[in-house]
Amino acid sequence: MIPSRTSRALPSLPPSSTLSLPSPLSVPRGGSEEYSDEDFSGFELDDMSPDGSLDEADLVSRIKTIYQTTPPVTRAFTSLSALATLLGVAFHSNQFPPYLDASYPLTFFRLNLWRPLTAFFNLGPLGLGYLLTIQFLHTYMSQLERLSCQSPASFWLLITFGMSTMTAAYFFLGLPPRLLGHNLSTYLVYVWARTHEGMEVSLMDLVTVKAEFLPWFFMLQTFLLEGELPVLDLLGIAFGHLYFHLDHTGKLKPPGWVEGWYRESPSRAAVLLREEYGRMEEDFGG
Repeated sequence: MIPSRTSRALPSLPPSSTLSLPSPLSVPRGGSEEYSDEDFSGFELDDMSPDGSLDEADLVSRIKTIYQTTPPVTRAFTSLSALATLLGVAFHSNQFPPYLDASYPLTFFRLNLWRPLTAFFNLGPLGLGYLLTIQFLHTYMSQLERLSCQSPASFWLLITFGMSTMTAAYFFLGLPPRLLGHNLSTYLVYVWARTHEGMEVSLMDLVTVKAEFLPWFFMLQTFLLEGELPVLDLLGIAFGHLYFHLDHTGKLKPPGWVEGWYRESPSRAAVLLREEYGRMEEDFGG
């Protein structure tokens, strides 16, 4: 997927604007943004090989550009998920590495404190389903991060709240933690959909729905295509709704010390983040 530069202006789009997404009926966990002419202005006939396909060197260059322009948290998350998945391919018969998956006894009694975090990198074994899921998650996570470029601590809180509440819910409900990554994508698309209420979303130019109905459309897909009750989709929607309500009523705000660290700390990490988000803010401004 090539991120559309128009996505950075999404907050100013009128309610009648339309965003194109692949149909969930044919792409289980896929999604993409509508492309502007600017996104393809660099494609010339000389870029194509004799058989009409995109030149391999040009494709590699564009993939590199996408990676470099992805917001920092989204880039880190998708990169670590891809790395963990490749470790599973190389050493665990294409299954997620067991030392990275969630295990509450090992977390509490053996202090494997990384497991509740790394379990979210599990988006399934490498294959078409994984590629569609990570592209789907990249789309919505990166857009939400771009929208928070002026106050990135609010995006960090969005991710932290979602991961924390889901981890706790899975523990108390006794749900298998291997599905945390998929649940995070449902959570993010709900928040994205509520943020863009009124925007029309075109699914393969066949069906147009309001953005706020998109999570429910995907939930229906789970029921129809996977033959199971969409309990986990509902869980992601529920926590997305809880976050959206608390955020928009002013009851959930990032801690002051996080904002202070981001804006004032001389540490290398804070400086690099300020530079990256600063570039995004310039894109918003014009």
